Amino acid sequence: FSVRLEPEGGNYRCIVKTPVKDTTFWLYPAEVKKLLPKYIIKAIEVRFPGTSDLVLVEDVQLSRGLVELDLILKIQKYKFGVVYCKPDQTEEEMFNNTDTSPEFEDFLNCIAQRVDLEGWTNYRGDLDVKHLSTGKESYYRKWRHLEVMLEVAPMIVDCRRKPIIGNTITTIIFQDGGVFDPSKIVSQVLHVFCVVQPIKDANGKTLYKVGTATKKGVPRFRPSLPFPSIFELGDAFRDFLFTKLINGERASYHCSTKVRRQNRSLVEIVQHTRSGQLEYQLGRAAIPVTKKKKR
Repeated sequence: FSVRLEPEGGNYRCIVKTPVKDTTFWLYPAEVKKLLPKYIIKAIEVRFPGTSDLVLVEDVQLSRGLVELDLILKIQKYKFGVVYCKPDQTEEEMFNNTDTSPEFEDFLNCIAQRVDLEGWTNYRGDLDVKHLSTGKESYYRKWRHLEVMLEVAPMIVDCRRKPIIGNTITTIIFQDGGVFDPSKIVSQVLHVFCVVQPIKDANGKTLYKVGTATKKGVPRFRPSLPFPSIFELGDAFRDFLFTKLINGERASYHCSTKVRRQNRSLVEIVQHTRSGQLEYQLGRAAIPVTKKKKR
């Protein structure tokens, strides 16, 4: 838990984090004699029976670890995979596509801007902007207060396509004819597929049909698809699509497997810090935790 003295009123604002939920409450001066660990712990034990094993952790890296976990759960930057798929293609054939279509290019140019990755300073997702080992270009957009990097399979170096796309939670499947089968792409990370398919109206104009598919356990997310779910290229389509993609990724965080990982991360942060281990793994980044030297 963490405690902060509020300037107005002289009360203590407390947050208790557990694997189940976070609880915010107030401690009043009458409950705490002094802002010392032993008095605060005693007050917490009164409020929350069964917490008699609380101990003081002086390692400042614990705060960093908890902040890092909160940032992971409040993402401001998103990476979405984009896979170009022709009719009846296998997974290997999908990822081997280099020739696309004008409709695919028009779609990408509608929702994002083509950017050079060399020296790129904004959000890069999993793309290499230093050595360009993943490719030289991609598509990016700053949408509202968020940053979105599209990791477009045909623009990625062949050997890196599947690992990069497989490491996204949400991926756009541009199905240029035929029907997409989600089981063709195997990934433990991928939870949401947004299928975009170009179609022609009676006058020969290109429109785009949108559908979604999710792994078991991902709750429903808005906005709901209209009927029919057919769009013209434009700002309204882009806003709808990004809203759907982002809400789909956020919904996947509530999938039982991901919730268990988040809870396990919180427990590991506390346990590893209490046991004095030198570092613990959080998401994809290792945060160093050093012991204090005895004097």
